[in-house]
Amino acid sequence: MNLVELSMKYRQVSFTIMFILLAVGIYALLTMPRSEDPEVKSNQALVVAFYPGASAEVVEEHVTRKIEDYLFTFKEIRRSKTYTTSEKGRVVVNLELIANFPSEDRETFWNKLQRGLNTLQMPQGVIGPILNSEFGETVALMLAISSKRHSYAELEDYLDKMRDGLKTIPDVARIQSYGVQQERITINLDSKKMARYQVGLNQIAQSLQQQNQVQNSGDINAGGADIPLFTEGLYATEDQIAEQIVDYRPDGSTVRLKDIASIARGYQDPEQFIKAGESKVLMLAVEMQPGKNIVKFGEALEEKIAEIQAAHFPSDIGVEQIYSQPHAVDHAISHFMKEFAIAIVAVIMIVMMLLPFRMATISAIASPVSIFITLAILNVLGIGLHSVSLAGMIVVLGMVVDDAIIIVDNYIEKLDEGMRPWEAAWKSATQLFIPVLTATLTIIFAFLPMNLMLKGIMGDYIETMPYTVAIALTTSFMVAIFITPYLCYLFIKKGLHHPKPDDKKPRRSFLDRIQSGYDRLVELAFKHKFVTMGFGVLAIIGGFLAMGQVAQEFSPKLERTVFNLEVWMPEGTTVEQTEKVVDAVVARIEDDERIENISSFIGTSSPRFFVTYAPEPP
Repeated sequence: MNLVELSMKYRQVSFTIMFILLAVGIYALLTMPRSEDPEVKSNQALVVAFYPGASAEVVEEHVTRKIEDYLFTFKEIRRSKTYTTSEKGRVVVNLELIANFPSEDRETFWNKLQRGLNTLQMPQGVIGPILNSEFGETVALMLAISSKRHSYAELEDYLDKMRDGLKTIPDVARIQSYGVQQERITINLDSKKMARYQVGLNQIAQSLQQQNQVQNSGDINAGGADIPLFTEGLYATEDQIAEQIVDYRPDGSTVRLKDIASIARGYQDPEQFIKAGESKVLMLAVEMQPGKNIVKFGEALEEKIAEIQAAHFPSDIGVEQIYSQPHAVDHAISHFMKEFAIAIVAVIMIVMMLLPFRMATISAIASPVSIFITLAILNVLGIGLHSVSLAGMIVVLGMVVDDAIIIVDNYIEKLDEGMRPWEAAWKSATQLFIPVLTATLTIIFAFLPMNLMLKGIMGDYIETMPYTVAIALTTSFMVAIFITPYLCYLFIKKGLHHPKPDDKKPRRSFLDRIQSGYDRLVELAFKHKFVTMGFGVLAIIGGFLAMGQVAQEFSPKLERTVFNLEVWMPEGTTVEQTEKVVDAVVARIEDDERIENISSFIGTSSPRFFVTYAPEPP
């Protein structure tokens, strides 16, 4: 008794295992991690150092060169993609690793690089160098908070309320703010009043510096121990600055800052900001913890956002999701399930055109069983649902259907040969065991080299596809060999050409007509073997020639509802000039009825909202 007949004899065990795996697969579909793309660690990083008060030339000479000399001692760093920006008081180095650098070694290399940077001899007063390898993480949600009437300071208060609320969601990893403007208080001195009161600039600066610091105000004796007491001297409002005493007159009167200057609160000249139409915009970029379900994460986010907005936000503060990865993932998975359902219906319809209903039903049962068991195994291995794993299952969907059809077709032939159903069932699978296994392994090994040939970010991105294909095909093979035979025995007791009781000649089916036509073509091909071989050779040559005329790309264009349009201006262009150009671009496209919203990032880039999008480093 072979394995196939054994699985049929002890069908209770076979079907119990199948139903358990099927239940686990359905549970996995509902709960397994979901994301738009597989987790890919960026091979880019920033090295930042600050030298307060130093000119760009001094920074270049004493800081930048030392960092560059150190970084370029590593062969792992791709020099052609590494560049530095030295400016007043700061240097930023954008570095990138070589394309085939192993992903599992990146974290170790970044740590090694930071340790080396810590040992560099820098001028006194330099802060850093500091390595940042996480600036390019893909965000799950871009949430814009906007208003035409409110100031940036007021918007920031609402931004903080939203951030504090979203932090309470367990699956939130990191929340970053974009577009926040730095407040400043400007003191405009009146030279005539300064001359009248005989107050100098240094005297004013010294008074402000002395007041605006934390000082030791004495000690408190508690139980025999002296505890130092510090008092804050930090200014809280413009009025406190205005009341600052800067001099004492001979007659005992005081000269306050408001007597010789005007004080106003405002914002620093912006280096970057975000706008949507005429509204000022601040933005939160929310990242999800790895390995979580992005769709459920999105539901939790939307519920919390609605709760915070209802409790704390007035009607003139807009809250809008500029980009939502949960929506994109939900759409992708819904699309897959729709395609899968179409495939199953197509199989049933096509097979019913050629075979009776019961034969089509067996094929339709085997396919979803294989897919759900595949999902169960993927979940156990830690592979979630994302664009690559879904693509892998879609690629092999047709092959999964074929395995069951082959076994059913062979079973029907054996019934037509007069074999008893039980014997025909186990023999139909046993006879095709080696051919189906060979075909399965051939396809699996056709995909496995992808993990060997592709390295770096693209290797990380595509890594799960060969595994998904291998698991799906192996599962389909097991279902076809060990489950389908008993289904055939259970539902199909007669062949297509079994004898009729009234001795009438059986009516030829559509399948019989196709088979007859195929048989004639085969006979013709064998009769004219040289012509047949010639057509085969010409087809191969023609295929290679046609391949050279077809545009090639690693992956097809992605259909997305969100895209970025970058505007590069000459170095030294002011933010105001950049804003005018960006506004002109927006004016050209905003009337398109297909566009739902537009957000402009001026002087900066948007967060990374897709794994292949590389924002300009901050």
